[in-house]
Amino acid sequence: EVRKPGIYRLEKGMRLYDIIMKAGGFTENAYPRGLIFIRESAKELQEQHLKIAITALEEGLLKADEGLGTVGGTSEERMIIQLTLNKQRELLRIIKEKAKIGLGRIALDIPERLEDLRNSPSNILLEDGDYIYIPPRPNYILVLGEVYNQISLPYIKGKPLSYYLELVGGTTPNADLENIYVIKANGRVISRRNYNELLSFEWNNGKLYFGRDFMDMPLEEGDTIVVPTKLKIPVLWRPLIRDVVQIIFQAISTAVLAKRL
Repeated sequence: EVRKPGIYRLEKGMRLYDIIMKAGGFTENAYPRGLIFIRESAKELQEQHLKIAITALEEGLLKADEGLGTVGGTSEERMIIQLTLNKQRELLRIIKEKAKIGLGRIALDIPERLEDLRNSPSNILLEDGDYIYIPPRPNYILVLGEVYNQISLPYIKGKPLSYYLELVGGTTPNADLENIYVIKANGRVISRRNYNELLSFEWNNGKLYFGRDFMDMPLEEGDTIVVPTKLKIPVLWRPLIRDVVQIIFQAISTAVLAKRL
């Protein structure tokens, strides 16, 4: 959603603001907050991290398979362990297939007014091969994961996260409710852990803070709600699983945003 889309020659010292200006600026239908910025050097680094994570997961599964034969317990307990390992193999298969989609995206906070970008930290210096896509303004909220109906819903200004979960029938029994997160249109992720929006009131030269519940967080156009699956996985795997699964859903969110032309 720029007036003159195309391929441009990179000039020394050129920044994001400069290239958007050269492309004629935003159209009336542009959604700057959803700007997709892909950088090859970032893609290569993310691919290296992903490869390390996948290798660690594969080694963990191999050791678990080797140890299964020496595990005691009842046949029912052994069957439960085997089912858990099968779920982990399926998750690893999905990671291998999907996680590379959308690698290289850099999350930027782009203001609505182009002139405000000039002095913004997001006005980054460009590199050869950078890919910039400015989507049209979305009118949907995407809901993925352990819900009864994975679907995109019409965006209604001011409505909170809980409102959209209710519209898809709520979460399934397998949902990990403590680790629900929201992928913003710019690629950033907000979870219970980093959601710290506070209401403050001045009182006797001090401040009173009233925290807001994560489920009451108002969503914005193009946001994606992800309800992860509650998995029984080894403790050492959890950071790796969380990171690569997040990459997958970020890729899906990016692909959906870019596809709505």
